[in-house]
Amino acid sequence: GTATGSGFRVYRQEVGKNVLTPIATVPSTTTSIKDYGIVSRKAYKYSLYAYDNNGAFMSAVENEKVVATCLRTIHY
Repeated sequence: GTATGSGFRVYRQEVGKNVLTPIATVPSTTTSIKDYGIVSRKAYKYSLYAYDNNGAFMSAVENEKVVATCLRTIHY
């Protein structure tokens, strides 16, 4: 969180693509979120954009760590 910011806008970017997909707008007290919109065998980067009480942009942080997934398929 931040002492002066109101919250964050969280964006996902698939590695190799130029599109930022908004996935959440959360208060500054939020410490974790889950992204249920990912696809197996894809890699993603996440960015956080802090905003103030008026909704004005304050700062941005891009995660340098790439998140890759390989989800299991369950057969019944």
